[in-house]
Amino acid sequence: MRVRRPVPPETMAFLLASLIAGLFLASSMDLSARTLIFVLLVGVSLLGLPHGALDPLIARQSGLWSTPSGFVAFNAIYLAIAAFILALWLLVPALALAAFLFISAWHFAGDWFDRTVPVARLATGTALLCLPTLLHGDGVSGIYSILAGPAGAGLVPVQQYLAGPAVLVSLVLGFIVQKPVKWSAIEILAAFLGALLFPPLVFFLIYFCGLHSPRHLIAHTRTLSGVVRPKPLMLYVLGYTAAALALLASGFWGLNATGAAMNEALLRLVFIGLAALTVPHMLVLEYAERRSHG
Repeated sequence: MRVRRPVPPETMAFLLASLIAGLFLASSMDLSARTLIFVLLVGVSLLGLPHGALDPLIARQSGLWSTPSGFVAFNAIYLAIAAFILALWLLVPALALAAFLFISAWHFAGDWFDRTVPVARLATGTALLCLPTLLHGDGVSGIYSILAGPAGAGLVPVQQYLAGPAVLVSLVLGFIVQKPVKWSAIEILAAFLGALLFPPLVFFLIYFCGLHSPRHLIAHTRTLSGVVRPKPLMLYVLGYTAAALALLASGFWGLNATGAAMNEALLRLVFIGLAALTVPHMLVLEYAERRSHG
């Protein structure tokens, strides 16, 4: 007898948010750029940052540190990697953006595929990030220009070229070969559809804050709850989230811009800040996943 799997809460949140966004956009209502960026900033702060706050505990469970001095060293290296990404973005922004997109493609597709199926995983992540360029190329180009200048916008034609083959490979390998469970397949199809149809920032908000971040936070909380008591676990989440928010706040107060320039500065703050935190976060998860698979 087949056991019916319950619908994951993050799946329901993602599908519901996608439906609401679709109805909102179909009604011809529109949000100002400032409002959308503000909602994105709040969503990333409340849902995005906490899912990386468990990295020190994941690192300890994976053997990256076990002593107080090891804990200090881990945090120092984590911050050093983040600082290196920031410096790289200042020196060669287009290269940093391209690298961040590649890393994000691999990282995001980990929602459905692990490292044992690298081609399906990379194709799915590539499709997820390239589909927005097909119908919203100008919007994506504008965002890339803000983040990395004219050279950054030059990545859009490359993504437009990759979008179709990436979707095809993802569907063939991901659905026919790997045969994902029902809800994973629905998520992937909904994500592809949202990436194609929604404005880029709207799609990123729905996917990152409605599916990716909650999924990681729920999964890692469940894994760690067996070895860490609830109170210390919550203190880690609150403490590291507060530290990341403090860094974002310091960057925000350092902005000296108004109007459209403020919108651009906030976009850079959100995405370049995310890039700086995503790279060490991904390295920790990759190490943990490698250890778990022997």
